[in-house]
Amino acid sequence: MRTSEYQTGNIMKEFFKSYAAFTRTERYGLVVLCALVVVLIGWRIAIPYVVKPSVSDAEEQRLVTAWEAYKRSQSPTIRAVKRPAEDADSTITTTDTIASNK
Repeated sequence: MRTSEYQTGNIMKEFFKSYAAFTRTERYGLVVLCALVVVLIGWRIAIPYVVKPSVSDAEEQRLVTAWEAYKRSQSPTIRAVKRPAEDADSTITTTDTIASNK
């Protein structure tokens, strides 16, 4: 019984070894992929130092103004609307819903 256990263990060991081992071509492919990943990460880190955006002060001010206008257009508007003469004491504040202020 000892011999069969040894043979089974040996077969299992060889089975896992065959799946864990890489051929020469696979190792070369793995090295190329790792090198490509390192180059891409290095490029991602280095690009802000290599390429500088050229934005003048006037252009930056125009972009800030456009951004502020966009934010205002996307936010809900709040405005007070007067009710007709019979309810002159109250106003309606409108946003996404209508609320009554008394």
